[in-house]
Amino acid sequence: KNTHLSSDKKISRKIKEIRIAKELERKFDKSEILEMYLNILYFGDNMYGISTAAKVFFDVSVSELTLAQSAALAGVINNPSGYNPYRKPENALKRRNLVLTEMFKSGKITEEEYNRAREEKMEVNEKNNDIGQYLNSVIKDAREILGLNKNQLLSENLTIATYYDKKTDNDLRKILRDASIPTGSNAH
Repeated sequence: KNTHLSSDKKISRKIKEIRIAKELERKFDKSEILEMYLNILYFGDNMYGISTAAKVFFDVSVSELTLAQSAALAGVINNPSGYNPYRKPENALKRRNLVLTEMFKSGKITEEEYNRAREEKMEVNEKNNDIGQYLNSVIKDAREILGLNKNQLLSENLTIATYYDKKTDNDLRKILRDASIPTGSNAH
């Protein structure tokens, strides 16, 4: 509904929403629908998709996420600005723990898994916070080149190859930090 419909609260929108859901269920199985959904979720700071969020926040692939990290990402979805682990780590930790509590109460995880995940320190990768700026630029360029709005771009299931190299980026940032650059320049 978020990628194909307006935000109207009308009956006609609900009917369209039902039609789209039925069509999706005809064309795709539940795991494919879940994958598509996870790939367009918004995690704040123009960060879309569970893979991007896992990489940026925790510097791991989705398959390497711990239970605690997965719960933290699930918590962010509800309010990306309010539960952003970079900007509001206390809120993100409380939300993660709430998600874990609900998972335990509903029988999705064992008491041992629950306790281990709650004890896990929530450490986000501060260095990857800069990737958000790069991703914003990539999304902006792709939208301009393809003539699509953000929702269209994200719903097209496109793969965008870039030449981002984390080590080179870090090296350049260090050079800029250490250089004597006049105030007001565009180097940063």
